[in-house]
Amino acid sequence: MRGRVKMKKIKEKIETISKFPLKESYIWKGKPSIVTSIIAWLLWFCRLFSLLQICKFVFRVIKKKIYVLKDKTTKVDVPSYFTELYFIIELIVACILKMTNQNNTFITIISIYFFIESFIWVIYYTIARRFYEPGYTIYSPLEYFIMLIIVVPCMAFNISIFKSNEQFSSALKSLLGDGSNYLWLFIIGTLMTSIIIGTVVSNFPVEFVKSNTYISIIGAGDNTKDRLLPNVIKDEDINDYRIYDLDNRFCMKKCFVGDTFTIDNQLLEDKSEIFFVEVPPQYHLHYLELLLSSKTSLIALEKPACIDHYDLRRFYEIMDSDYANNIFLISYYLLEKMLPLTYLFTRREYYLKYLTGDIEKAKQLHSSAGNIKSIEISIIEKEDNRSWASDLQWYETMIHPLIIASNILDCTPDRWQILKFESDNTSWIINAKYNDTDINLLVVKSNDSEVKRIAKIAYDNLNIVMNVDLKKLSIGQASISISYKYKDKYSIIYDMVKHCYQDKINPSLIDGRKYQLEIIDWINQMNKKRL
Repeated sequence: MRGRVKMKKIKEKIETISKFPLKESYIWKGKPSIVTSIIAWLLWFCRLFSLLQICKFVFRVIKKKIYVLKDKTTKVDVPSYFTELYFIIELIVACILKMTNQNNTFITIISIYFFIESFIWVIYYTIARRFYEPGYTIYSPLEYFIMLIIVVPCMAFNISIFKSNEQFSSALKSLLGDGSNYLWLFIIGTLMTSIIIGTVVSNFPVEFVKSNTYISIIGAGDNTKDRLLPNVIKDEDINDYRIYDLDNRFCMKKCFVGDTFTIDNQLLEDKSEIFFVEVPPQYHLHYLELLLSSKTSLIALEKPACIDHYDLRRFYEIMDSDYANNIFLISYYLLEKMLPLTYLFTRREYYLKYLTGDIEKAKQLHSSAGNIKSIEISIIEKEDNRSWASDLQWYETMIHPLIIASNILDCTPDRWQILKFESDNTSWIINAKYNDTDINLLVVKSNDSEVKRIAKIAYDNLNIVMNVDLKKLSIGQASISISYKYKDKYSIIYDMVKHCYQDKINPSLIDGRKYQLEIIDWINQMNKKRL
């Protein structure tokens, strides 16, 4: 166990310098591509020894020392000017060396090194990054075009240094596709020309053709009727939709009613692009496997993903397979009600479209907050009248603060020291400790209590307060809220799922799957101890 933990820490340190390629970038339909694997891991290896990446690592370490950060989930952003200054300094030094005709074996080796580093930087950030960090950047895409203006001359100067008979102008022309007497330089120049043209074109505004998307909803309960369906109906992008009502509880437009057998047969014939599974969790696996057996559609699955121990084992297998790319695991609090808090800890740029407020100021304050001293999450709600939910509040509601706390601490409850664990029919209390952080989670389901949902995170230097009912986060003098456009219930969840399909985004990059299965496993174990 200790060896596994130590190895995980080593991998985390390595990834801080050079991020491992994602498996899906070189494993297709369960089978690896040999050539792609070699290229992906070769790029990783080259970046591991990049002076720029090492400097970024040192920058993050220094920042963490300044801010005395122990919270591993707080990522220190490296500003754009850092990379710009690095290559500007390299450009100046290379220019001086060329002008003064300084050349010896050491300088030759250094110039070759910096040429390779520059070339790898171009390949990584203009082509390959999506295979390592897809859909994520803290900069404007235009930044990489601007950087090409600095990096390409750097490459040209370094070529002219280690090939002393080559002039800077001719080296630059070769990199811009003007041909060369050297085959390797001709190939690189052709590639660089393609990259420059592609980068310029990609930064022009793009006009999208309106898509026609078909949606099916399995289950016609309250969540479908009150949250999901209103978003579907008002969405002009949706060409058609269908609802499968297993209980014949509601009479809705475009609703198919039938028993399990006939509905299953209908689903096998259903050609919808997106399926929302809105049935009780004990039926999730059945419909998931049914849809996966015949579909390449996107399947959005309500939390909890499952509750049964045997179902959980099967879920682990599915989420470790290629099928995982077709599954969106919903977490309502993580992705909607508490999205400002989720963004602050994940820094996923994709979430920004749903947020408004003092975002940059909030990020700066968070970076200097210090150590996390305590986490308090309280969810006080009215009783859940759904028959299936009354006995599953552990999974239905308690899972929310557990997911939020796990994301903040970057670890699941199995690593916490549980100090207090109490539950009855209406309330659930967990008091725990993780390293130096106190964790206090409370869920109450009672018609006698006033509805109140709030999260407080205390740091050395300031506090974060997340008012869940207002969907507003406060940190010092800054605040982040949900944009008014997405004020309606489920509008963010619905939009995320739809655009995952339409924009071909891997759901794992934005959904609530992280830690969800592990937390369900932990809840199962705790339930066994209670019995």
